[in-house]
Amino acid sequence: KAAVKEELKNAVTQIHLSFDLWTSPNSNDVCLRNLYTTLDASITRADTEARRMRCFGYILNLVAQAFLYGDDAASFELQSEAYDMLERVEEDLEHWRAKGPVGKLHNIVKFIRASPQRTEAGDQLDFPRTATMASRCKGRHQSLF
Repeated sequence: KAAVKEELKNAVTQIHLSFDLWTSPNSNDVCLRNLYTTLDASITRADTEARRMRCFGYILNLVAQAFLYGDDAASFELQSEAYDMLERVEEDLEHWRAKGPVGKLHNIVKFIRASPQRTEAGDQLDFPRTATMASRCKGRHQSLF
């Protein structure tokens, strides 16, 4: 362990170290802060964050959200979730409709998924299998539909 630490300490000026061990930014930050400050006590929090890497899927998801929601993605999503929880369907549809063609597509998909019969009929359509699977993804990088 000491030999590896010494090698890394000597190599910091020669190589760029970065990790993406977890999808959680907080865990990643803790890992990097501990590693970098062990190697060089002068490394700041900003230096650590500048060296953080993200997986391509995460970056692509952020780009898609910025494209769809604009500058305030969190606010847009919260508003939509609030309408959904309050069962204010018309307001939620209008909220999404304001996003143009993407909002209209969202509303169509939501309409289809609101009924088991329509969902089953939609599953019978000849769409590429990857599109169907992506729209049902429940993972970290979930689809917006």
